[in-house]
This record gives sequence, C-alpha cells and structure tokens, in this order.
Amino acid sequence: MKFKQANPLLLTAILFVSTPLLSQTVSTSQWSTRVWSAASNGNWDAVNSLLKEVPKGEEDTLVAFREQLSDFISHRDEQIEDTIASREEALKEMNANVAEGNIVKAMQSVVKAQTLSDNFDDIMLQEDVQKVLLRAQEEIEIQLEEGNILTAQTMLFYLRTFYEDTSRRDLHDVWSDKLEQVNLQVSLLRQYAPKHLHSLFVERAIVLGDDEPEEFNPQASDNWIERVDGIDKNMLVRAIDLATGEHMNDVSWTELISGGLEALRTLQAVPAISETFTNITNEEANAVWHAAVSEEISSSSEYLKHIPGKRVLIQILNRLLDVNQASVKLPEGVILREFGDGAMSKLDRYSGIIWPDEY
Repeated sequence: MKFKQANPLLLTAILFVSTPLLSQTVSTSQWSTRVWSAASNGNWDAVNSLLKEVPKGEEDTLVAFREQLSDFISHRDEQIEDTIASREEALKEMNANVAEGNIVKAMQSVVKAQTLSDNFDDIMLQEDVQKVLLRAQEEIEIQLEEGNILTAQTMLFYLRTFYEDTSRRDLHDVWSDKLEQVNLQVSLLRQYAPKHLHSLFVERAIVLGDDEPEEFNPQASDNWIERVDGIDKNMLVRAIDLATGEHMNDVSWTELISGGLEALRTLQAVPAISETFTNITNEEANAVWHAAVSEEISSSSEYLKHIPGKRVLIQILNRLLDVNQASVKLPEGVILREFGDGAMSKLDRYSGIIWPDEY
C-alpha cells in the first residue's frame, strides 16, 4: 500500500543513525546511504530492491536491523493479504447490493473497494464496477425526478469521490458541479422546507441501513424568518456594487447578476418550499414568476451592454419584486437573500454578504 512506504524509511533511519560510523564497513555505509537517499526521494522501487540486499555481517546493529526488516516484511505481507481480502469482500457486497436494487449501498461498496486499492484506476476499469457507475448515474436522475434529493446527493457524493485522484479528473469535475447544484437545493429545503427535508433524511436512513434521525422539531419551521429579517434592496445593491469594485478577481456585473438570477430560478424549481410559501402551489402564479425570472436571465446581458451595471441591477430587482407581489408573493427578504447569495457564489468561497442575522 502506498501509505505504508514510510516504514522502510524508518527502518533505514534506525540503521543509518544508530550504527557508529567507525563500526560500519565501507559497503554497509554506502548501502545505508543509498537506501536513505532513495527513500528521501520517494524512489520506493529502489528502496525495496536495496532492502533485498542487506549487507552480510554479525554486527549487533546489522543483526537487529535484519530482524526488524524480517518482522516488517512479514507484517506488511499480512496487511497486504488483509487488504486484498477486504477489497474482494467490498466488491462482493457491491454485487449483492446491485442484486437487491440498492444502488446507493452499491456505490458505497465501490468507493470502499477503491480506497483499498494501490491504483484507483484499477477498480474503475473493472466491468462490474463500470456497470454500477452507469446505474448510479441513471438512478441519480430518477431520484431527482421523484424528489428524493438527499438520496441523489449521496450518490453524487460517491461518484465525485470515486473519480477523485483517478485519471478521469474531467468526470470528477462534472459530478462535483452537479453535486454543488444539488447541495444548493438541499440548502433551500433546509431553510424553507425543513419538515420535508426531515422526511427525506428518514428515507435515506432506511436506504443506507442507518439509524433514523430524531423526530422533527416544529420550531425549525420558523428559522427562515430570522434569516431574512432586516434585509432590504439597498443593502443588496450596495453589497454587489462593492463586490464589482473591490474584489480581487475583478468580477463583472454580468457574472454577479447572472448568479443572482440563477439562484432565483433554482428557488422556483424546488416545489417543496410550498411547505412554507403556499402560493408556490398556484400553477398560474408560479408560471408568471418563472416567466419573469427567465426573461431577466435572457435579457440582462443585453441591458448591460448599454446601461451601467448598478442601474441594471436596481431595475431588475424592481421588476422582479413587483411581479412577485402580483404572483407567488414570496417574502421580499427571501428573494433578496437568495439573489445576494447566488451573486456572491460567483466570487471565491470565502467572500459573501454579511447579512443582518450574521452580525
């Protein structure tokens, strides 16, 4: 295993520093130096070759080192055998979970088998594993379509984890982006549909065979009120204006406004928030709101070619807040908070608006 390679270095160090220089033969001294140099450079093939050529001699240090090396090799071989057995067991679990139709558990087993491999690509190229990966991708879409967003989130996490540190970094990035989108939707459920989210946690626990979470606390349903209290339009405009002028990445108005509008579209695409905002269930009102957000998304870049960004932002917010009051009637603070967080997501992960509830 790759993480075991420090042990030969430790054994070599014991020999290198504990053997008095005068008691070393020239060959022992040279051999010790070569092993130490190879290990320091991370050349483990050379280290392993040299450890098979320990100098002969009856000096106490050499005898002790050979005994330690023998114990180490024996222990390492046992660990390798245990690791191989555990990996094979994980692959058996994977196939068993597939047979039971539990793709979430199958992906869990795939990742476990991969972590027990020296080369992460080896597992990725196995035919049975490839089938599970394809099934997981199909299952993610099914779960999202059925609203089981936590189950989809879990599988996306496993997919992203699986491709990390493999030769398919491109797939890691694809699933990482998808996971970020789903994470945002889960965050919206946490804020505006906590009871529904709790039910999803219960369902996922059953799928994974975990203990069910504690019963839902009804007080959580009102947490969103404090989150948006005290937010006004001027506060949002000032924050975004400041970001365009002072952020180190020289972010544009186009990027920030686009991020805010996309966040509102995501909010509109999570029907479960009707748990808190009942007008979302009104199909006619929801259609009006959706059309307004979509129109702003398609036209904002054109406005920005002719009108200063700050004025475009103010106009967009005015229009959306008016349409909102005539349709879904979301609290104004909700729209402003989600727009602001969406805009700031275009900056680095450490930048954001400090909202009133965070003072």
